[in-house]
Amino acid sequence: MKKFLVALTSFILLICSALAFSACLFFDDYQEEVQSKLSSLINAVQDEDSNKIKSLFALSRISDNEDFDSEIEALIAYYAGEFVARKDMAVCTNEDKDSGVYIKYYEITYDFTTTVETYRMAVKWYVKYTKHSDNLGIWSLYFIKYEDDITKDEHAYWGDGLWTDGINIGKVYEGEW
Repeated sequence: MKKFLVALTSFILLICSALAFSACLFFDDYQEEVQSKLSSLINAVQDEDSNKIKSLFALSRISDNEDFDSEIEALIAYYAGEFVARKDMAVCTNEDKDSGVYIKYYEITYDFTTTVETYRMAVKWYVKYTKHSDNLGIWSLYFIKYEDDITKDEHAYWGDGLWTDGINIGKVYEGEW
């Protein structure tokens, strides 16, 4: 029993240390803001509101992507059902204060269910950009059905690991972890 308690304590300390040195925050002050942003995105997709979806993306990412409207249409067609519940979420917060420019963005992985399907989503969302307001909003959105993610049993969903601008459907990371 004593060995088990020592092993358990060591394991807990190891996990706490890993989380302390990681930029990924699983439960933090940003969770409410992130959840609100994700709810607005899911509601816009569920309501098939192309204009609302577009408004959530950074203008700089839209102007660089001539296929953006067709990406929105594909996302709306891919999504099925009404939102039921969040299954899992992790948020990496990133901040940069170099050269008088303050930049802050979230990298979010989010699993949720609808009345029809279970989805995994990864989002890179810029929330502060002091010199270029056109960079505020979503830069990269990955969306996949849970059953289609080959990493679902091993890892949180982070898309294909490239953070490609725009809307990316069904892409998975195929490299080595």
